[in-house]
Amino acid sequence: LSYATIVGEREKGSLSLLLSYPVKREEVIVGKFLGLSSVLAIATLIGFGVSGIIIGINVKGVKWGDYGIFILSSILLGIVYISLAMLFSCLLKKRSTAMGASIFIWFLFVMIWNIILFGILIADYGIEKVTADENWMAPNWYYVCSIINPLSAFSLLVSLNVGIVQADIAGKLPSFYTPEVSLLILFLWVIIPLLIALYIFNKKDI
Repeated sequence: LSYATIVGEREKGSLSLLLSYPVKREEVIVGKFLGLSSVLAIATLIGFGVSGIIIGINVKGVKWGDYGIFILSSILLGIVYISLAMLFSCLLKKRSTAMGASIFIWFLFVMIWNIILFGILIADYGIEKVTADENWMAPNWYYVCSIINPLSAFSLLVSLNVGIVQADIAGKLPSFYTPEVSLLILFLWVIIPLLIALYIFNKKDI
C-alpha cells in the first residue's frame, strides 16, 4: 500500500505541487500514514468480520474475544509494514527500488530471520540437541532476537491470548514473553520507522 507514497509522487511531480500548498511536511507523512492505515484496518475488519459472522452462524462456541484479538493484532502487524514501506519511500529515489526493499523486508521477517537464528543454534549446540531433546531450551539471546521480529511478536501476541493455544505453550516460554512485550515491540516497529521517515522527508530536497 505505501511503498510509493512519497517516491511515487516525486517521480510523477505531484509531490512538489502538494508541498506548494500551506501544509507542513509532517502533516503529509502523518496524513498518508493514517489514511493508509485506515484503509488497511477497514479492509481487514470487513474481510475477517464477514468470515467470522459466517463461522459464527455455522459453529457453536466461537471465542469472539480471541477472534477479536487476532483481528486487531493482524491490523497492527499490517500497520508495521505500512510504516516500514513509508520509510523506504522517503529514503529511496526510485519507485521500483522502494517496492523491492518493501518486499525484501517482508521476506526477511517471514523466512530469512528465523533461518539465521536456527542456523546459529545448530552451529553452537548441534542439530540433535536442538531438534531431538524435548527438555532443552534455547538460550535467552535466541528468544530476544526472535521476538524482535515483528512477525514473531504478532504470533506470540495472538498465541498468548487464545485460550487453547495459551494452555499448550504454558511453561515453555521465557518469562519476558508476555502480551505487553509483544505489543511494545509492534508499536516500536510502527513508531520508529515513521519517525525516521519524518526526519528524512523534512531534510530531503524535493
